[in-house]
Amino acid sequence: MKKQILSLVVASLALSSAVNADISYTDLHAGVMQATVANASNVGYTVGYGYATSWKNGIYFGTSLDYDIVDVNKQSTSSFGGNIKLGYEVLNHLALYGMVAATYQSLDKSTGGGFGYGAGVDYVISDSFAIGAEYLTYSISPEYVQALAYDYSKASVMLKYLF
Repeated sequence: MKKQILSLVVASLALSSAVNADISYTDLHAGVMQATVANASNVGYTVGYGYATSWKNGIYFGTSLDYDIVDVNKQSTSSFGGNIKLGYEVLNHLALYGMVAATYQSLDKSTGGGFGYGAGVDYVISDSFAIGAEYLTYSISPEYVQALAYDYSKASVMLKYLF
């Protein structure tokens, strides 16, 4: 009985959130980034899939999955990660948010993962497009060699196709 009541409450909250949402969208995004991997920097690329909603009270919530690729010191680096965004719509269709993130990264022949944090801004241009800018920093721990931990940060600018 408790599980049924809890399920009913969760479903009611989800329905209420959907009804009260001012704007919700799913997006495919692509962009360029300046990345720093283990104190070496270069320009890279990012692509991903995301979801965002902004309620009538201005609260903004979003998630995304991203794939990044950058070459540093003649080593190919690729990352796959996800993040959760929470913020506020300061102007109509302009949201500022903070993020928590996790990523799994391959650097040359080693792999590792880590957690990070950052901030970003999204602006919905039209029913079909938005632009965004984000900064994230991670602490990466390579598998099996914790002493070789390094930092990974990225600043990216993206064009988002909304659907």
